Amino acid sequence: MGRRSTVDVVSRLYQIQEAVRQRAEEVVANHPSWPCRKGCDDCCRQLASVPRVTGEEWQSIAAALSALSDDTAELVRRRIRESADAPRPVICPLLDRDSGTCLVYEARPVACRAYGFYAEREYVLGCSRIESIGQQFPEVVWGNHAVLEDELRSLGADATLPEWLGSENRGGVPNLRRLQISLLCRERAVNSDDRRPLRTPAMAAGIADHAWKLGELPA
Repeated sequence: MGRRSTVDVVSRLYQIQEAVRQRAEEVVANHPSWPCRKGCDDCCRQLASVPRVTGEEWQSIAAALSALSDDTAELVRRRIRESADAPRPVICPLLDRDSGTCLVYEARPVACRAYGFYAEREYVLGCSRIESIGQQFPEVVWGNHAVLEDELRSLGADATLPEWLGSENRGGVPNLRRLQISLLCRERAVNSDDRRPLRTPAMAAGIADHAWKLGELPA
């Protein structure tokens, strides 16, 4: 199989986003009181972990950050860096904490778009209010989270926002490619029976950096 082009991956991401949008709009259309809407930021303030996104999602987020004012963009980047070591639960670094809205709404991660509208088996992925509504309206047709996860994996390896930002700060687009390769190395090692798992992104990145210096990885 040949290497997928960037256009193919971006197109696939758009298709995934559109499928999630249609699912969410259908649910809201049938249940006007659905709480997931502008101004509801409960989930954004209580994340179990730092958001993870694919490379294509990160490039959209990075572009959206660049469109913000310099002061706001720098504030968000600082929050992204700090979120790596922040105690749990985490406040999303992309959240406007005053208005309760997403600062990069059009570029927000797929996971954010799907939250409150998808389920995995019998478990609804949403806050307590969503779970309560789900029990009240058993006819709700939830999106299939397992399928969504498979579709996202088809876009390539994911990483946390601080990891993507850190790779960008170390040298731009080539380093984004390097991080993608290092994550792929980690994924392959974890899934291999004859190699020790690379337990942290730093370990995987270190191996990728070494191979890069030896000229074994392409820019």
